[in-house]
Amino acid sequence: MAYVPDDNGLYNFGADQDFSFQLQVSVASNASYPGFFGKTDGLSGSSLTGWFLMQEGDHYNVEFGGTNNGGSGKNQISVPTPIVGGKWHTITVSVKMEGGKRTAYCYTDGVFIVSKDITGNKNINAKAPLSMGYDGSSGSATNFHAADIEIFNVALDATTIADNINLKDITKHPYYNNLIGYWPINEGGGGLINNQAPVGYDMMLGGSFVWDGLGADVPVSMTADPSEGISVVPVTEDVVANMFYWLKVEPESSWGLQGQNWLVKFEREIYGL
Repeated sequence: MAYVPDDNGLYNFGADQDFSFQLQVSVASNASYPGFFGKTDGLSGSSLTGWFLMQEGDHYNVEFGGTNNGGSGKNQISVPTPIVGGKWHTITVSVKMEGGKRTAYCYTDGVFIVSKDITGNKNINAKAPLSMGYDGSSGSATNFHAADIEIFNVALDATTIADNINLKDITKHPYYNNLIGYWPINEGGGGLINNQAPVGYDMMLGGSFVWDGLGADVPVSMTADPSEGISVVPVTEDVVANMFYWLKVEPESSWGLQGQNWLVKFEREIYGL
């Protein structure tokens, strides 16, 4: 799981603020109702405050709620586009106020799929941090890769979304000045995901995560690494994780180690396997 410890309200969008978010995902298999990206205080029955993406079988839902702020609870938008099977897909959600009504527009791979009125949810501000990954609070665990998370403080239109899902230089985005969070997720190691937007915050990694070398299997917004073999970017947090691996000590998940054990990729050199 990755999360922003404190965003000072930057990713709270109240009752009437326009905003958009987009991310690239490669989902391995079907899963039952795990939330995997958003900012929400949690779903309990129909009680929900915040916004988030949830996997449902082979497709995904977008959820909004304002229970804790006097608005209606779970407002589920089912987006019937399959996203499982290991292929990369782009998920985009654009929320816009029009004539006193707030509408969420959902796109998959740059194509508009469905929209829904979320005015009744009112204020969707949540105290919980912005997070990516399975938090263990609902449904079954999910297994996926993620890349290129983008958050804007404006509602992106359909043409802009379609024209920029494969944009490889974020500074060329027509709404770059409205970008309030951009996490490529290409560090390759360690427990920090760097925000590369003009404003915003870094994400911390925790729990069970793995930095995988994907080779040519990258989303449309990225360029594959032409080099052969495995590239490792060691960071300070990796020292303890690799020390335990070298000593053949299996760390407990409760220890909360944030470093990445990349020595496992070189067992032949270490143990002569």
